[in-house]
Amino acid sequence: TGTGKAKFKVTRNILMTTGAGVSAVDGKITLDAHTVGAALAENFTAVEIHGSLSSSGTGEISVTGRGAPGAVETTGILLQDASITGTGTGSIVVNASMEGISATRSIGLHLVNSSIVAAGELSVSGAACEGVAATPGEIATLGVMLEQASLVEGTGGKPMNIIGIGALVPGIGSSFGTWMKGST
Repeated sequence: TGTGKAKFKVTRNILMTTGAGVSAVDGKITLDAHTVGAALAENFTAVEIHGSLSSSGTGEISVTGRGAPGAVETTGILLQDASITGTGTGSIVVNASMEGISATRSIGLHLVNSSIVAAGELSVSGAACEGVAATPGEIATLGVMLEQASLVEGTGGKPMNIIGIGALVPGIGSSFGTWMKGST
């Protein structure tokens, strides 16, 4: 908490457990996972948040994660029962991606019962990598997926962008840029 910077930059992944939180007043919070160099072939979610990030005043929040696909479903960034909130003029940027070829469904940014709310500028993006569905009609790739009452909201009249990019589906299944199920 305070006007300083809180920067977490790792070569693999970041996990914020339930109850964990980071807040800043007029400072910047940065979470940056697996974004430099060649993608690791290890099957993991880059940033997983079950707690909260919050800023006020001119404080900014930036979360960037590049997931590594494999045999088990992973995402670039997963927010589950989590919140990212900016009540001041500072921006919030969430940028999630997957790189490689997934043997299962690929999701860039996945929100489950979570929220991203900003009074300042808000930019949310997710890009999937090549993925595969188990049966016809299932979703194989999703850029941004919101489910179970998840919310992305700009409250201050500032610019807001949500960008979802699906990916190639070499076999069965479908691809979507943005998918909202039970969310707003």
